[in-house]
Amino acid sequence: MNKNILILLILIFNFGCVSNNHNNYFEFDDIEYYRLDPNYVKLSENIKIIEDKDSSKIENFEFNIIHGYKPDGTSDKNFPKKLLDVGYVKKSIEPKFYNEIRSIFSEKRAIDSYSMGCIPWFRDILIFKNKGNISGIAKICFKCRQSIIRGTIKNVENFGQDGDFEKLNKILNEENK
Repeated sequence: MNKNILILLILIFNFGCVSNNHNNYFEFDDIEYYRLDPNYVKLSENIKIIEDKDSSKIENFEFNIIHGYKPDGTSDKNFPKKLLDVGYVKKSIEPKFYNEIRSIFSEKRAIDSYSMGCIPWFRDILIFKNKGNISGIAKICFKCRQSIIRGTIKNVENFGQDGDFEKLNKILNEENK
């Protein structure tokens, strides 16, 4: 009898851990995907003001998003609109891909690890939302295999290793054929 209770407790514990993976970078129930328009033209000739403490000119914001480390966090509620202002196009990701994306955006040990040395163009940006609020942001450069991830306290050092860039690229391209 005690053996059956022990087995039952182990099963409950294991299934509970599977459904609530504590290695995920962030919780989300929606993903907004922004892709830099392939016909992107530098907008520096047409300077617009974006209400932002640090980036008063669109070209400064534009440079920091496409090439730099911005945003600093997930608190800017106008960030998605600003992406549209600088040439990104919003695309959708079907929920059927969320579990695979959760697996990609999770803390793990890398078996095959390497890095590239080039100047990134962050053409792909994923905004993760939970209950309507931004819970995470991932800027991706597939060409340089670099990323900037905001909104997590997890170790993101191994993000993209073990084929994760390829898996994510396949999902994003599959979704937007």
